[in-house]
Amino acid sequence: MLTRVWRTRFRQDRLDELTRFANEVSIPVLSARPGYLGFELLSSGGDWLTITYWEDQRSIDATESSPEYHTIVEKIQAQGFLIGSPETIVYESRGGAR
Repeated sequence: MLTRVWRTRFRQDRLDELTRFANEVSIPVLSARPGYLGFELLSSGGDWLTITYWEDQRSIDATESSPEYHTIVEKIQAQGFLIGSPETIVYESRGGAR
């Protein structure tokens, strides 16, 4: 399993809107993709993490190159929630419990 972490800074006065966007726009599109396993949305101060879980790198690559994903990126940038450029890091899961 792979864990994909999308990290960005955001305008704190828009936290509720960003959360709603993630839950109503981003996650439904991502969750329909092959290889998708789950997600978490985390915030602290002005930091935001969208953490998604995937079966393999091929699933992540296919999602990131899909037209649906690019539409999400364009929409979130147009909303004005974000500050600066987001970064994405993929980690290989080595164990854990929930």
